[in-house]
Amino acid sequence: MKKFRYIALTCALLGVITAVTVGVRQVTLSKANPVRTEGVLLTIGVEANYPPFVFRTSNGLSGFDIDISLALCKRMNPVCRIRPMKFDELIPALNSRSVDLLVAGLGETEERRRDMVFSNVYYRSRPFFIARTKEARAAQPKDLTYGAQRDSNQAKALERDYATIGAKIKLYTTYEELKNALIMGQVDMILVDGLSGFALLKDPAGESFYIGGFLTEQSPELNEARIAARKTDEPLIDSVNQALLALQVDGEYQLISMRHFPFLNY
Repeated sequence: MKKFRYIALTCALLGVITAVTVGVRQVTLSKANPVRTEGVLLTIGVEANYPPFVFRTSNGLSGFDIDISLALCKRMNPVCRIRPMKFDELIPALNSRSVDLLVAGLGETEERRRDMVFSNVYYRSRPFFIARTKEARAAQPKDLTYGAQRDSNQAKALERDYATIGAKIKLYTTYEELKNALIMGQVDMILVDGLSGFALLKDPAGESFYIGGFLTEQSPELNEARIAARKTDEPLIDSVNQALLALQVDGEYQLISMRHFPFLNY
């Protein structure tokens, strides 16, 4: 039964080490001072405790976003530091220059483009609902309470398409809080990224949950994940795009993807 459930979930989704730095210098990135300069300190923000993208092991930080960050740094040749933080702290940290890049599965929206510049897509993932019970799957949205992470595109989709028809929406700061809300029965369904949702359904904490369906309308901002930098750091994103392409051409991207996911997602 579990094998069948795993195959069904995979088919549905197909439809769609912290680095320590010493003696480095902080610089302002510009066309006159490109990111490939030796000795540049590049600080990368990632979302903390968000498996399979970022999670802790006995050896430190691991996950898809960690491996992609380290691979990009190796290609781009700066000295890198990775800073895990809460999702709603990522964009403020970029704007305040506490970090230089966000490798955190961000979707590109018109609002975000005002202050940020985005890379090419570095993974694709179709968001879906996870239901706590079979009954929730069959219920009308107006009779349910939905959960999502605060400031996420999933939260905006719920507020736009579900709150307007009477559904109750609860927002949570971290992914861990969102998962616990479903476990504790504070919400009937959660709307999550497809790949993190896949990981949750395979985990013992989520093996009793159900696929609750998909959004009626899919959009690039929900399905396409990009790396972000400040609007003034477009040369940095150019370097990121070159490095991403090199990773795909030589097969390193594919190896990283298969290390963390059951299928390629680019």
